[in-house]
Amino acid sequence: MPDELVVECSIHLDGVPLKDMRSFKCGHGFCNTCIENLFQAGPPPFKCPTCRKRIQRKDAFQIFLNPHRSLTQPGTQSPRRDSAVDIDFTLSDDPDSTIEHVSSLRKKTRENTAELQRLNKRLEQLRRNLSSANKERDELDDQHQELQREYDLLQAQHADLKSTCTTHENERRKVERSIAVLQKKYEVAESAEQTWRENCKTAQRDARNARKEKEELDKGMKELAERTREFEHRAHRNKVAHDKYKGKYEALKEENARLQKIQQTVEIPEEQSLLVVDRNAPDRLERAFDEDWLDDVCEVRGDNLDDIDSDYGNESSKENEDEGPSRGVTWLRGRRATESMDDRERPLPEDRPYRPYSVQSRSPINYTGQKAAKTNKRKNEGDAIMGARPSKVVKVSLQPTRPTKGKGRATEERGDARLLPSPMQMPGSPLRKAPASKSKTDFPIKLDPMGRLVGTAVLGSRRKFDKNS
Repeated sequence: MPDELVVECSIHLDGVPLKDMRSFKCGHGFCNTCIENLFQAGPPPFKCPTCRKRIQRKDAFQIFLNPHRSLTQPGTQSPRRDSAVDIDFTLSDDPDSTIEHVSSLRKKTRENTAELQRLNKRLEQLRRNLSSANKERDELDDQHQELQREYDLLQAQHADLKSTCTTHENERRKVERSIAVLQKKYEVAESAEQTWRENCKTAQRDARNARKEKEELDKGMKELAERTREFEHRAHRNKVAHDKYKGKYEALKEENARLQKIQQTVEIPEEQSLLVVDRNAPDRLERAFDEDWLDDVCEVRGDNLDDIDSDYGNESSKENEDEGPSRGVTWLRGRRATESMDDRERPLPEDRPYRPYSVQSRSPINYTGQKAAKTNKRKNEGDAIMGARPSKVVKVSLQPTRPTKGKGRATEERGDARLLPSPMQMPGSPLRKAPASKSKTDFPIKLDPMGRLVGTAVLGSRRKFDKNS
């Protein structure tokens, strides 16, 4: 059986079963134990102990043999012969054949001798190789022992390093955990930094907006301060004007109270009379001492009396020129059935009595004792330009008063009054004193006991009128 064959291992020189032998590519074989020790002894590259060629652990393969019979049967074992020597010991009776046979034997003997010498030389060489291999093996054993000691030392160092490595590994894990915590803290800090940066940008933007708003507010405050100063100045002026007008108001109030007291003393209500100055009528005041007041009355500005004056200057009026003076007021009423209202002409309603254009007077005129008139300037300058023109028709409103005072005023119908000038001034009064007539029969105007004009009076003028007057 193959597993019963025993082969000598060239490393430890002991018999080893064939099944435990392994052979390499170089042809040399060794037992498994020596091969394992060889590959564990030192670092690569590994060499064959016999031929010193490079070998590898994977190249070791098992040897398989199939012997003819087992070595455990000694009775049937044939005598061992050299495979290189083949000697035939049979004899022959033929001498020639014997000589040839001897010659061949000698020849073979010489060949075998040469082969033997060669083998001896090979054997010596192998012995020398074996001796050198033994020496080398001894050196390798020494090296193996030295390496073993170093290996043991390295094992101890490895154990120390392993424990140190374990310690370092634990420290590394701790450091990794610390790094993870620090990483989280860093992320939190980075997020907080990002939030802080955004807050800073927002704060800067808010600060810019606040500065702009502050500038606008400052500008608005400056404008408000200027307006405040202006309003204070206006308020001061208004206060001064208020004080001024307040004084005027108090004075007017006192004057109004005085006039109301005077008006309350009137027993007969106000009446209106008509005084017409016609240039073609005879001068009924020709023998009066001083009738300059009549000229002054003729120069009173009435309201829109152009049509009355124009009748005396154009050709159409000449046809009715003779008829007009004789008819008196009726002639004027037929010629102009309109009235003046706010400087405009409008038709007179049928249910209202006709009243020619005139100047209304609210002050009494006492022709027996005092003849005075007063007109005020127009409040509106435009009315004085557009609505007032010279007229010779005057509407006089007489107001009774106490004979002792003898004061009077004449105003326009719309309330815009002016003083009627007279040659003489009364003491303590702005009105002028009219000259007293010689006698009541000499004064050609019908007056009532209170000295007021009664009805309608047509007077002539001592001054000749023309188209432009």
